[in-house]
Parts: sequence; structure tokens; C-alpha cells
Amino acid sequence: MHALAILAVITSMIVLGAAPADAMALKAKKLGGSFVTAYEECTTPDTVTDTGIPACTAVRSDPVCGFGPGGGVGKFKLISKPNVRDVKLKAKLKDLDPACQGETLSFAISQRLTGAECAGSLCTLEDFATGRVAECVVDAKNRCKAAPIVSLFLPPPGPQPTGEVSLIEGVQVFRGNTLTFDTGVLLLIP
Repeated sequence: MHALAILAVITSMIVLGAAPADAMALKAKKLGGSFVTAYEECTTPDTVTDTGIPACTAVRSDPVCGFGPGGGVGKFKLISKPNVRDVKLKAKLKDLDPACQGETLSFAISQRLTGAECAGSLCTLEDFATGRVAECVVDAKNRCKAAPIVSLFLPPPGPQPTGEVSLIEGVQVFRGNTLTFDTGVLLLIP
């Protein structure tokens, strides 16, 4: 009986074809998300939670600019087109703190490239950011919007590979060199 089961599996693999180990998603053309306030990483706990877990006093990465006192909203969307390195970024932030007015915010995209560039085998490059791809100035109504077309590329030096898959991991918002907002999901735990 056991031999028949093995034979059935082998036969189905031959008839149907085994899925390659490096199979990629056929469709993943949009990415959308929210911006959340960026906080510094906890490296040296100086307090504990109510349940006794070591923690750090929260330090906002950007002490000047953030969401306003009543809370704010930040959203982004990336849309790719087939066989093109360009993506459209639509990003907006609203209800920012009045201290942000007149400040220039810039957007960066984090990505990871995987492709058949290593003697025909798949390999993955180290993660990198595209650099600043768009800017907006916070207006008098505490809003900021950007909608550029962004060309994704490899970090220099090196030729542009063909057939790569670029996994976009997120979008970050900076004020100068200070991370102000990052991609995230807000979980409200009761």
C-alpha cells in the first residue's frame, strides 16, 4: 500500500509537473499602506511594561514633525506596470502637527532585488533604499502630497539586470535626514 502511494505521487509529479522551487507570484502589481509615527528602536531597556516585560521609554524619531494632536492620516500606494521599471507613487499625509508647516518631507522606497543574475541562478542583493524619490512641502492646512513616477534601479556600480523581481518592502518619510514616518499597521490591543 505504501509503495502504491509513493508511485501515485511520482506519477502525478511527472504528469502535472513539479512546481519549481523558485516560482514567483504571477500578479503583485499594487502595494498600499499607511504611514505611522516612527519611533527609535529599544536597545537598552530603562522601564518595564505593566506585565513586567523590559521596555524603553518611547522616543519619537522626529521630535519636531509628526501627526497633529487629534491624530493624523498618512497613506501611500505604489502601482507597477508590466515590463517597465517605473512605479507610480501616490502618497499623502494630512492633519500633521502645526510644527510641520513649511517643512519639506521626502519619500524613500526600500527594496530587495532577486533575479537570475548569478550564473543563471536566482540570487538576492542586499536590501537598499532608492534614495529620495519625491518631496512635498507641508502646507498651511498641515497636508503634504506627492505623486511621482519612480524608476527602480540597482545601487551603483553595475549594469541594470534583466528579469529581476523587485520586492518593495516599504515607503519611508524623512524630514531632512530624520525618519519621521514609516510604513506600518496600527494595532489597538484592548
